[in-house]
Formats: sequence, structure tokens, C-alpha cells
Amino acid sequence: MHGKLDTKAKGLRSVANSLCDVLVKLTSDMKVWGAESGHNAFFEQDMEGRKFTDILEERDITRFNALLNLVSKDHVPACLPVTIRRSQTTSECHLLLVDTGRREPRYLLGIRVESDQAHSMMLPADNYSEVIQSSGMVDYLGLVPSVTRIGQGNNSYNHQMMMQDADFSFTTYPKNAPPPPPQFTPIKARALSVRKLMPRWNLLRDPEACCMFHTNARSLGAVIDHLLTAPCDPLWSTLSGGQCHRCKCMCTEAWQRCVVCGLPNPEFESQQMQQAFQMQQSFQPVGGGIEEDTRIEAPIRPANISSSEAVG
Repeated sequence: MHGKLDTKAKGLRSVANSLCDVLVKLTSDMKVWGAESGHNAFFEQDMEGRKFTDILEERDITRFNALLNLVSKDHVPACLPVTIRRSQTTSECHLLLVDTGRREPRYLLGIRVESDQAHSMMLPADNYSEVIQSSGMVDYLGLVPSVTRIGQGNNSYNHQMMMQDADFSFTTYPKNAPPPPPQFTPIKARALSVRKLMPRWNLLRDPEACCMFHTNARSLGAVIDHLLTAPCDPLWSTLSGGQCHRCKCMCTEAWQRCVVCGLPNPEFESQQMQQAFQMQQSFQPVGGGIEEDTRIEAPIRPANISSSEAVG
């Protein structure tokens, strides 16, 4: 039995390695086992012997414990979207938890980062320059250090770290930071998404329902129960091509109009306007050559011929 579990764990490890950004070994009490320099660089802190739940948001700890119980009971890998708080960034991630069946370390955790958001950090003025120089975060924070030589003092203004106001504040991100993560889709938009799908269902009229719409709505409970019994899909993910500014629903990369609320994509509209302007410019007449080439001249009548002779 142990050999079968070991073979299965190796296969799941190869799958997790291809799908995730980093793999972490966890003990039965959720402590990180065998953290290497790559793990510490990823988490931006030393994680050896620390509980993995310490870096999760409070709202995600309960959900992660429920995932742990499910994986331990069924011995089936499962996924969970969570928010991980690292030292300098907050990351929206997908977790893939695998029960290897071994004694220790028992679990294998795959982490795939979906988006990062930089923290705003305030450091004491006395050691601010020293911390920035030693950690190599000048480019990350958008700081512009002055060029100094070894042995020169740091008391003069020219030898101090220069920082622009627009590059570092509580409301701005570093220049090279990724855009902020998309907002969560509210329940009204999710309900509207399902409502647009319901006309595709051909169901038997429920005699206890007041109308056919509520007949379809009552069937959603059975649909949800059916989806919850489906096996986990590690490849499933939310659309990442864009987000509707009105209903906050996610869209594909080539979206022209939101399929839920119908709001046009502003980037697509601007491209259409630019193409229309370019086509209009290409059809403009060049110079006066067309008028000269298509000009029709009236016939010239000889002056010595009378009108009666011309008729005869």
C-alpha cells in the first residue's frame, strides 16, 4: 500500500511541478519542511519550521483547514484560491494540496501566483538609506540614489537618497510593479451571469412554481450539488483577459462587449475609432487632378454658320 501511495505521490508531484510556481513540503501540523533559498526568496522571509497558515489572510485560514481535512480524508488533491501576505507583497494565489501518504513530510503544497500587489512601507529616517542599499530594492521602490564613492560621507544633501513623491506613497505603486488585481465580482453580477444562461435550459414545468423562470431558478440547487460532486480540476482558472468596469465580470482577451451587462470594451472602441479615422484619411482626394481629368468641355459652334443653316 505504501508503494502505491509513493508512486501516486511522485506522479502528483510532477503534475504540481508543471502547474505551479513553487512547491513546498509541509508536515502534519502545517510547518514548512526543508525550506531552501529559493523558497525563502519566494516568501521574502525564512520559512523553515514556520506554520504555513501564518502567512495567510485570516479569512483564508478556516478555508485552508477545511481543505486540509478534505484532502486528508479522501486522499485526493484539491485546489483553493487564497491571499498570501509576504514581506513586501500581497499575492493572490491558487494552492494545490496533495497528501503524499508519507509520515513526514506528509503534504506537498503547490503555489501558483495569479497577481501581486506591493505593500507601502515606511522605514525610520536614520537607517532608511542603509536598508535600501543592503536589500537591493532601489529599482523596486523607484528610488533614485546619488552616485557616491566609498569613504564619502552621507551628511550632505547631494549624497542622500533622493525619492520622488509620485513614486512612493500610500496610493501609488512602484513604476515596475504589476497592475492592481481585479476586483471581486459581486453577487448581483454573478446572479445576472446565471440568469443569462438559464434560457438555454429546457426543463419540465414545476407545478408548484409560479412561472417558468422560477422553475429554472429552483433547479440551481441540484445543479450546484452536481458540480460539487465533480472531481477537482487543477487546470481550472478565472478568465484573465480583462474585467468589465461596470459589473466586475471577467472577460476574454478579445472581448468587445461584456457578455453579462453589455458594456463595450473602451480599448476596443478606441481601436475602432482609430481604424475608422485611418480609413477616412485614405479616401481623401489628392490635389485637384480628379477635377481636371473628369472636366467636360462644351462643344464650340463656328461663328460663320447661322442657326437656320445648322438646322438644314
